[in-house]
Amino acid sequence: MNVIVTAEVTYELTNVENFDEVISIFQTCVMSVRNMEGVSYIGTKQLFATEMTDEGTFMESPQIWEMEEVQ
Repeated sequence: MNVIVTAEVTYELTNVENFDEVISIFQTCVMSVRNMEGVSYIGTKQLFATEMTDEGTFMESPQIWEMEEVQ
């Protein structure tokens, strides 16, 4: 059986310098499956990121990033 899985996945990233670093770390996480036999990474679509406080709570006016396709 061959299957394509599309899912909503949430990561919390701490101590990042900027949004470019966020994308780099996120892509490293999701693309790590390429080392598994029989698994192929297809792409990241509809990325949504929200800036949070150092305590891990949502900011009153956070910076928000949205991307249709990452890679």
